[in-house]
Amino acid sequence: MIMKYRKGIGAIIFRETSEGTRFLIFHRTKNWQGWELLKGGIQEGESSLNSLKREIMEETGIKDYKIIKSTIKTIKYDWPEFFAKDHKLYTGAEHEFFLVKTDQKDVIIDKNEHDNFKWVDQEEALKLLTYNNHKEVLRHVLKKGELNEK
Repeated sequence: MIMKYRKGIGAIIFRETSEGTRFLIFHRTKNWQGWELLKGGIQEGESSLNSLKREIMEETGIKDYKIIKSTIKTIKYDWPEFFAKDHKLYTGAEHEFFLVKTDQKDVIIDKNEHDNFKWVDQEEALKLLTYNNHKEVLRHVLKKGELNEK
């Protein structure tokens, strides 16, 4: 079987607070339950950057942000067999991750995909994120010190 991966984007969205850096994570309810970073599929004819901007608006409502770095890491993963997506055209997803800074605390989540969000420190993010590939993206950014390149 030929593996075909749906192209998508992901983002580590963070803000600086008096208590330190806080990362935005979402509690997913669509197709599975658990905590994740922002992610979404690229629509036909859409660039990665435009997809990122659309997903930030759809899933967070955040309007004031700065893209600090693009393509910090790309992750590729297979979906479980029971997970049919886009009429079974794809067997998994490949997400290009961006680093995004905001000063905006208020978030309006997409209730079709998530039922909650949290701004958390790096320890709590690494503890709560459900999938290791999202933890790896966060660890990658923390290790490279890219948050300091404001």
